[in-house]
Amino acid sequence: MKLAHMKRSGLALTLLVPLMTFGLFGCGQSNATGVAADSNAVTRSKVAVHKAAEKHKLSNLDARPASKQTATVTVSKMSQSGVFPSRVPILEYHDTAYRPHWPWALNPGQFAQEMYFLKTHHFHTITLDQLYDAMKYHTPLPSRPVVITFDDGHVSNFTMAFPILRKYHFVATENMVTKAINRPGYLSAKDLLEMERSGVFEIESHTVDHPYLAKCSTSRIKYELTESKKILTKLLGRPVDFFAYPYGSYDARVIRAVQQAGYKMAVTSNWGYASTNFQGRYTLRRIGIHEGLSIHQFAKWLSPSLAPQKE
Repeated sequence: MKLAHMKRSGLALTLLVPLMTFGLFGCGQSNATGVAADSNAVTRSKVAVHKAAEKHKLSNLDARPASKQTATVTVSKMSQSGVFPSRVPILEYHDTAYRPHWPWALNPGQFAQEMYFLKTHHFHTITLDQLYDAMKYHTPLPSRPVVITFDDGHVSNFTMAFPILRKYHFVATENMVTKAINRPGYLSAKDLLEMERSGVFEIESHTVDHPYLAKCSTSRIKYELTESKKILTKLLGRPVDFFAYPYGSYDARVIRAVQQAGYKMAVTSNWGYASTNFQGRYTLRRIGIHEGLSIHQFAKWLSPSLAPQKE
């Protein structure tokens, strides 16, 4: 059952999403060359993020020009039980099980430590449905809202992340590559149904093949968006309304196709807090979480949410 409906300016770093390890690759390139190219790109991206974080002291993750940035989250009270923040952090995870030489597979204990931080600092997890309603209709959100997303469909998100999320009564989104369903190392249809029916996870689309959509033909883009939606809708028995761009690859043509396919909102791999005021519903930013991220840096990246709220 579905839960109730409810570049960074001056630091133009787009965290590259890893090439899928089950042999899928982007439009117009060979798998052999793609793997090598992406491995080097991800490593360079990780190093760049660390350098940028140290240089700029990332306490503010807004997408506005530096001259207009503020150190606090602007919040207006909407009701006694909720708030409407102008920006919300969307965390971007991939594999929660450690794998050497892959920066998107977390260190042992890292995910548990980060979830413990969210719980003890009074963050409240929300679904993409809730975020959509807040951004479109100004529906109130709980204090310190945060969205937790996982891309690709790694089996560790069922075996490791799922129990931790359930322990803290958190909710999350799994953006699933449909061709990976039932493949070794990835979620099975049974896993996805159990995750969804638990009320902990919502399952959303991450295409069929995980290609670089901006490099694809118009017909291929349409296929990737509509077929993945169709497959997940049939499996889950409910509409699939949200989308995550593989590799963070999109352009104006891809955004139009996402809208035409009937998705209500889409998330990118552009780094920062999500804000429809500055990004729009189809290009929302996320905070990519990688292997080796210290809890101190994790806290710094979420510091805008920890700042005193303005009445």
